[in-house]
Amino acid sequence: MKLLRSMAVAGLMALSSFTFANDIENGPDFGFTPDEYAERFNGHLDQLGLPLELDPTINEEDIGAQAVFSSVFFDTVGITGTAKPESRLVNGFILNGTGNGTAESGQLIMVMFATAIASIDPDSYPDEHIPTVLRLLEDMQSSPDTTASTVIDGVSYNISNSSYTGVMLGISPAE
Repeated sequence: MKLLRSMAVAGLMALSSFTFANDIENGPDFGFTPDEYAERFNGHLDQLGLPLELDPTINEEDIGAQAVFSSVFFDTVGITGTAKPESRLVNGFILNGTGNGTAESGQLIMVMFATAIASIDPDSYPDEHIPTVLRLLEDMQSSPDTTASTVIDGVSYNISNSSYTGVMLGISPAE
């Protein structure tokens, strides 16, 4: 009886895991792959004269409910992207900025956040999105215990700050 119960629990866990992954696969996405996003992101970095490169490689062995790719730049800014496990269409980003208190590190975080936003739209450029980043940062400053968020052109932006994680920007398709 104990074995049967254990098998039933394992079966339910597998079914819920499959259902969760299925929900993700059928959920919203940006309509591009990590490679397409990285091409735009890296093109913007090149135009800005920044010797950095986003790596769109997904570790096939680590795919669970989401496929994940990530890169860290100057130990100051990191980006993690998630993609659907089957179609590999990108469905979200989390950027993390941990400045060192200098104006330069703050500017790098802003430029990288704006570059991440600009790379969603192939006809967009980072300088067009500095105001979005500034507005989110200002909203966060006025209510430091909350997450500042906005939706622009069907994309949801959420920003928060913590002494443990630094500034975090979440980007996802608005549902």
